[in-house]
Formats: sequence, structure tokens, C-alpha cells
Amino acid sequence: DCSLYEAANQFLAAIFNLHGLTAPVIDSIEIKRQFKSLDILTIVNDTYAILIEDKTFSKNHSDQLNRYRKSVESEYPHLIQLPIYYKIADQSHYRSIDQA
Repeated sequence: DCSLYEAANQFLAAIFNLHGLTAPVIDSIEIKRQFKSLDILTIVNDTYAILIEDKTFSKNHSDQLNRYRKSVESEYPHLIQLPIYYKIADQSHYRSIDQA
């Protein structure tokens, strides 16, 4: 589906853009669900790790964002991490998220 392909490319470009990077031409992509409790780990071109934590129905707790980053670093030390914290509704503060 052409529109789904375009939406996926726009989504990836937005993630790279949020991290001050230009999205690369994608040669390979690997998606892992629930990688060590992280909702989604996407490996792009064996160079980038996109970490997506969906907190739509919950909130950040027990330093989990830092733990997820350390888990990815331990397993894939060569990858550049691009963490994304996804939450539809607002929460009272984002201190622990900003620190991660």
C-alpha cells in the first residue's frame, strides 16, 4: 500500500528530525516488539536503534526509560540510539523523561 509506505517514511523522518538528524536512505529495517520490556525497538541500517516506549495508558516509573536505553546499549553497543517517548494525553511533569 503506497499510502502506508509513505506514512512509515514520514514517521521515520520525523523521529530522525526530532533528534537533529536527516533520515537516511533505508536499506534494512528490523522491528522487535517487547525487547526487554521496551515496547518497540527498530534497527535501521544496522546503524540506528529507534526505541519507542508507548505510555498512552500509563506513566513513566522506576527509571524504566534509562533501563531500556542501557539494555539496548548492552545488546547493541554500536547503534546510535534515538529514543521516543509516546504519550497521547498530557502528564503532570516530564522530568524523568527529559533526563533519560
